[in-house]
Amino acid sequence: MSVLLCNPLASFADIEGCGSPERTDGGYGAYDYTDPSDYRNKLPIVEIHHFNPRVEHLKGSAKEASWGPVGDLSYTLRAFPNHHRALSAMMRLSLKENRPKPHSSPYSIECWLDRAIRWRPKDGMVRMIYGNYLSSPKIKRFNEAISQYEMADRLMKNKTNLYYNMGLLYFNL
Repeated sequence: MSVLLCNPLASFADIEGCGSPERTDGGYGAYDYTDPSDYRNKLPIVEIHHFNPRVEHLKGSAKEASWGPVGDLSYTLRAFPNHHRALSAMMRLSLKENRPKPHSSPYSIECWLDRAIRWRPKDGMVRMIYGNYLSSPKIKRFNEAISQYEMADRLMKNKTNLYYNMGLLYFNL
């Protein structure tokens, strides 16, 4: 395992053009997915209307409209920039479409991840999701994935899934 000497709380990329994770448009949010008070009080409102199983599994929009899950995923990630399941769903959509920026998404998956990291730099799960994206067979940016996993290792308490994903990457290498 390589040793990463940079600050684990610093943003990995701060990708230009990704915008601020803070809401400046007067919309709902931005809230912290890992904050128990936001999780209890604010998250149900977003998930009931925008992040149901249909959206999470990329089967369509929350209201069964024909335009697909991107609008609801985008809304969820604007309200909760570090929403782990929504980030994972957006990542799967990007990989499924074989496009860095899913069709109709205002941002690329790396922008969504960058916004989440800037929003809550101590959220190790976001780093793990980023590592999963970078280590996917379609992306193959393995050294960057290792760096993300190492940052996640420093930040996370429950590391079972992280070590599983790291093990898969090292096995594939």
